[in-house]
Amino acid sequence: MWHGSEFPDWPNMMKTVVEFAAEDENETRITVTWEPVGDVTAEELATFIAGRPGMTLGW
Repeated sequence: MWHGSEFPDWPNMMKTVVEFAAEDENETRITVTWEPVGDVTAEELATFIAGRPGMTLGW
């Protein structure tokens, strides 16, 4: 079981989907979707939801 020290209530298991879509000849849009899966506690789900704003900042 892993929990980072910054987010000790982060869900243990995540489903990650990575989608690639051609925008034009030399550009590709990458969309990453995360979803907690498995036995997610209410605290873990709340931590994940609270972290959503930071998930849209890009790389």
